[in-house]
Amino acid sequence: MEKKRLQQIKRQRKRQRRQIRFSFFSGLLVGSAAVFCFYHVYYTPRLATEAATEQSKTQEQIETLTGQNTDLQKEIDLNKQHLKAEAEKKQPRMTFGQPNNGEQFPDLASQIDNKFHEANFIGSLLVIKNNQIVLEKGYGYADKSQERLNAPNTEFMIASVQKAYTAVLVMKLVEEGLLTLDTPLSTFYPNLPNSDQLTIKSLINMTSGLQMKGFNSQGGTEEDTIKYALNTVTYAPLSKWNYSAVNYTLLAGIIRQLTGRSYQDYFTSQIITKLNLEHTGFYQSFYSNPNHAVASDPKNAPYAVPLKTADNIFAAETGTGNVYATTGDVFTFFQALLDGKLLSKNSLSELWARPELAFEYTYAAGLYHNEQSLNGHGVIVGFEPTLAFSADGRTGIITLSNYLYPKSQNANLTKEIFKLLE
Repeated sequence: MEKKRLQQIKRQRKRQRRQIRFSFFSGLLVGSAAVFCFYHVYYTPRLATEAATEQSKTQEQIETLTGQNTDLQKEIDLNKQHLKAEAEKKQPRMTFGQPNNGEQFPDLASQIDNKFHEANFIGSLLVIKNNQIVLEKGYGYADKSQERLNAPNTEFMIASVQKAYTAVLVMKLVEEGLLTLDTPLSTFYPNLPNSDQLTIKSLINMTSGLQMKGFNSQGGTEEDTIKYALNTVTYAPLSKWNYSAVNYTLLAGIIRQLTGRSYQDYFTSQIITKLNLEHTGFYQSFYSNPNHAVASDPKNAPYAVPLKTADNIFAAETGTGNVYATTGDVFTFFQALLDGKLLSKNSLSELWARPELAFEYTYAAGLYHNEQSLNGHGVIVGFEPTLAFSADGRTGIITLSNYLYPKSQNANLTKEIFKLLE
């Protein structure tokens, strides 16, 4: 009996082990099936969906970045085009400052050169024909004591030619809407005689009738010069055109009022810096420049009595005649002006207009306007600039002299040469 009972127990244990194995494998199978179903039916599609969503977001980000990069590149390209246009705008038609003895026009250059030698001209000469240099050279000494000759890069005081620059600065303020050419002078100087009847245009054309008694020999600051003018200016109706530098001293004062800056500072930013004029500046640095010309006293022979003018004389010429330049820088300024690089073409026409008056006159904005040419001239302490150029600026002549011959010899020679260029 005992043996039989043991066999039954063994058989029962075997069944239990089989049931346990069955249950284990069944559970394993069911679990695997469940995992399989979960992974393939739920998890994998969800991952695919999330992956697709992430991919879509990534693609959107890529497209956004691509769009931003495209916009940025367009902006960069536009900036490059703007900078290129600005750089081209600053480029002069021609490059000056190197000796040129007339390779383009040998016969004409030789003829002009001979005339200047025969006249014993002392200074620098620049001649242009059809935007080509005919002659660019110096004559005589810039500084006889140092045996330093005049050359294309010699710097001279340009005297009243500066008035053309001052007129341009005023017109820039007109373009900015800060005043008009018809603005009454009383807007700025209500205590001046007849100021409510005079206009900015009448100052620019020197048809105001304003004169100044004496000369501010004390010099001083720009403000001192302007105050002196305001205290000494007089008014008388004109029966004929009359040159009067005080008009431009007052214009310099108006520039100071409207900009809140000194005349020199505004001049430098709007002309010298804008046109990259490396040989143009104000009297304070003139005599320290290595290329400056020394003027000779015109009452004596050339070089006999050098003139070194004190700063107070130049200080009194605020707005009217205390700038120096080379022939090349002067021509660059006028060509830039004619090319619309400083003022619009309409503004320039308005600036140079001459309203009809009871008397005839050709002066406007620092220049004499003739049928065949635009002319400029000045004299200051032994320096004499003279210029003549065509209305399009393609042809012209500039002479800057550091010796003033009597009877307008330098000016007449310059005019004679311009006729050869026509």
